[in-house]
Amino acid sequence: MSTTKNVNLPDIGDFDSVDVIEILVKIGDLVKENESIITLETDKATMEIPAPFSGKVTNLAIKVGDKVSHGDLILTVESDSVPVEGESEPSAKSKEPEPEVNLDDFLATDEVWNDARGGDRPTGEAIESTFGTQDIFEIAKMILEKGSIQLTTNQRKDMVEQKKQLIIQEIHSTAIDPKAKTPHPKTRIELALEESRFSVDPFKRLDVLVKEAINVLKPLIPLSFEPVRIAFRIPGSGYGAAAKFLRPYLDKDEWLSNGDWACIIECPPGMANSLIGKVKGVNSDSEIKEL
Repeated sequence: MSTTKNVNLPDIGDFDSVDVIEILVKIGDLVKENESIITLETDKATMEIPAPFSGKVTNLAIKVGDKVSHGDLILTVESDSVPVEGESEPSAKSKEPEPEVNLDDFLATDEVWNDARGGDRPTGEAIESTFGTQDIFEIAKMILEKGSIQLTTNQRKDMVEQKKQLIIQEIHSTAIDPKAKTPHPKTRIELALEESRFSVDPFKRLDVLVKEAINVLKPLIPLSFEPVRIAFRIPGSGYGAAAKFLRPYLDKDEWLSNGDWACIIECPPGMANSLIGKVKGVNSDSEIKEL
């Protein structure tokens, strides 16, 4: 049985909003879990966002040029997989009234336990002191509304994998192998993380996890984060398209007498080849020089 699932923007670190610079899928496409679906750009780097599950794209909620924040809807997919328990379904503009829930149908016992398996039950005074009541239904409501949610194994596994892919993408985008002068392949970064037994906490901010990952990777693979300076000379006809993705890294620029646009940018080393390729795609007559 197919189900409709929303794909929302995961935690991408300490950014209020970021620009959507590329959408890698279209309506009707079949996407696989961890396949990149959009590309975002901050003032420091670009990053690709992977799909958290497989399915067929049925709706795109964003377009190139939009700004998105943590939790924003990216797209909707139709998946044949069974939804994970506790996973939210897409919201609709007009919802049917939610049926009343009888807690008695869901409680395994009418007692409060410290450890049900071990037979450890608190005293009535302890229950009263903690909850202000001994009514089991009032206590159940408090736990549901204010208690911490325990994730299923599959839910936590999916969150860890999605956050790990974001870590890998961030390092791939911002660092290079200082000998080869090129970004490390994502597979190499992932294998090095596995070798280091790096533990991904899905509830930590992305920027914190990236710093921790870099610390454990440095003894295993060479990483250089020294910014790269690149000079571009682009025919005036290509200015609009090129400036759109070069502007965040711009150091200085000027218009030349022949109508060409010249600029110098400073960017993370892992992004240099990508930016050069984009400029060549805008106008193959562009001149490029690393400084």
